[in-house]
Amino acid sequence: MDEQVHPPELLPDLVSRATPPAPRRRGWLWLGLVAVLAAAIGVALWLHPWSAPARAPRPEVPQAVGVAPVTKGDLPIILSGLGTVSPIATVSVQTQISGQLIEVGYKEGQLVKKGDFLAQIDPRPYQVALSQAQGVLAHDQGLLDQARTDLARYQTLARQDSIAK
Repeated sequence: MDEQVHPPELLPDLVSRATPPAPRRRGWLWLGLVAVLAAAIGVALWLHPWSAPARAPRPEVPQAVGVAPVTKGDLPIILSGLGTVSPIATVSVQTQISGQLIEVGYKEGQLVKKGDFLAQIDPRPYQVALSQAQGVLAHDQGLLDQARTDLARYQTLARQDSIAK
């Protein structure tokens, strides 16, 4: 009785230990072969002359020289490069009212002064609100006039003892 009895939960563990792992050399072999092939293609492309065929040298022709009058003025200096340009001062412009922007009177980066035209907002909603307010004012003035007329009539009737006090 050399046989050992194992509980069923240990059997998968024993079976996995009994079978040897599969060799992985084939995957590494293919990977190495592909890497060598890629390196060989890269070197071949690097060393291959892709330039256009050589042309016959052109004979040197004298350069044409122009003449211009001497003038006094500023010489423009243009520098190209990478970097960040930051302004001396930055101002945030905020409106006191809101609405649709119709026209902008400045360009980004332009220097502006106090009182310069900056932007125009659509005036139509504000014109409608003004007309409504004027209508309400006229209505209220009409009511005021009617109330003054009634007051004058009642004061006259009260002086004449025509109405009850």
